[in-house]
Amino acid sequence: AEEHFISAMDTFQKENLEYNILIVRHNLGFMYATQNLSEVALRYLSEVNQKLPSDYKAVFIEAREHYKLGEYEIAQELIKKGLQLSTQLGIEGYIHHFNILEKINLHSCANDLEKAVLEGISYFEREELYEYINEYTEKLAVQFYKEDNHLKASYYFYEASKASEKNFKKGALK
Repeated sequence: AEEHFISAMDTFQKENLEYNILIVRHNLGFMYATQNLSEVALRYLSEVNQKLPSDYKAVFIEAREHYKLGEYEIAQELIKKGLQLSTQLGIEGYIHHFNILEKINLHSCANDLEKAVLEGISYFEREELYEYINEYTEKLAVQFYKEDNHLKASYYFYEASKASEKNFKKGALK
């Protein structure tokens, strides 16, 4: 995939198609973020966010990668920017993503994180976005486990498992 992205970027650069170049950079940033190559991802995403400041998805990925690197203040600034942007644009899903990431970034207790996750789950369930339900309930389960609340940890691990199964079935139906 990387080779194809780089090839596309070269083609767009020859044609001076700046917007298309930024889209490829966004995709490269996302790809590297999913591979936990945060520093590489940030090189691409920071440029996208400088030149396309309304790209709330790139803002989210950049904030999450800064969080992964322990750069909590930078992550928090980006989270605030992303929340404001998502709210202005009426992008409900990303309002939830940013709210959950903010609780994680601020190292909130499991009960506070749970409130944000449950609000997000109602939206993600309605939209059949089971991969996010799986991701966030798993993070919540881990947080409850760390706080020695094994009953809730067990419950949320089970919920994550159910969401993973639904996501698999949804993918199999395509």
